[in-house]
Amino acid sequence: MNDFSHPTQKVGLAPGSLVYTGRQSDHPVEITLFSMQDQGLISRILGASDFPLTLSKEGFHWINVQGLHEVKVIEEIGKNFSIEGLILEDIVNVYQRPKFEDGADYSYVVLKETGFSLEKPTLLFHQVCLFIKNNVVLSFKEAHSEIFNKLIERLKAPSSKHKRPNAEKMFHLLLDCIVDHYFLAIAKVDDHLYQVDSVLEGRLSKKTLYKKTRKKIFQELFQIHAVRQQLLQLLRYTTPLKELILNMIQSDYFEDDLRPYLNDIRDHIFQINDHIKLLNDQTTSILEITLSMNSFKLNDVIRTLTIFTAFFMPLTFLTSVYGMNFKSMPFLDHPNGFFIISTIMAVIFSGLLFFVRRKNWVV
Repeated sequence: MNDFSHPTQKVGLAPGSLVYTGRQSDHPVEITLFSMQDQGLISRILGASDFPLTLSKEGFHWINVQGLHEVKVIEEIGKNFSIEGLILEDIVNVYQRPKFEDGADYSYVVLKETGFSLEKPTLLFHQVCLFIKNNVVLSFKEAHSEIFNKLIERLKAPSSKHKRPNAEKMFHLLLDCIVDHYFLAIAKVDDHLYQVDSVLEGRLSKKTLYKKTRKKIFQELFQIHAVRQQLLQLLRYTTPLKELILNMIQSDYFEDDLRPYLNDIRDHIFQINDHIKLLNDQTTSILEITLSMNSFKLNDVIRTLTIFTAFFMPLTFLTSVYGMNFKSMPFLDHPNGFFIISTIMAVIFSGLLFFVRRKNWVV
């Protein structure tokens, strides 16, 4: 399904209806509460039975929800923090366009986290929603991933300069972490394309294209084409982020001292878009060069067969003429007729070979 298409299971339902539109998972929804207190960052695993949940107004709290397939759990969390029904609908609808919304006492961001799988190989996209209200930050992740693990380690480290962030700063750190992973995914795509390009160059440099070699080349071409399509999809996800971050900078919800950090994220997004366009051009070049070299080798084979046909055409003509049942033909009754005709055929063959060599039609 196109990620910007409207899920058919939501057709006819009232606005605010919670319908999970992603792939079902066997993993239960994982909810982790992180609270920044005087003794540092404290984490606790939560379950659906822990809601309604009362949190202290001191410090800040971050609730990380991994998995959106259990709609009732998401609904309970929404009720606990007075999240509007339309926002909850966007959270469980994983085919959202990246966007930013802010209200009187909250701000809300939808975007995609990305990774790269070397097994297929393919880019992986999963929706992430960030919601901030008062001193509470909530992150709703479509899939279980380790994207925030390094951030958690950094927050727990005693020497970390981010040890005592407020809720707004935490909101920024989560957003920055997601954007940074775009760089990791792009770097892995770049490495993969370099390896494929090297393999294709080695195979195409051979003098003969065997059937198995052609099959492998076509398989890798299909992989490159798939990666190219996914790069275009990633570009569709990252392009709206420029406007999203600009809206956050202009929002009254965030303090002025956070705006330079948001501008830094916006600069990263411009770099990411430039890298994606370069990789897209690289995949296009690989496809064009590979197809051109393959066509050149095919033309080379056809040219060789054509030359052989041209060589034997006059010889075939002579043998067919002397194969006719006539009694009066030159050299037919001559005692050395066979050797004379064979010599004529050899001269014709040598003349054609000399002509083809002079024209540089064969190496």
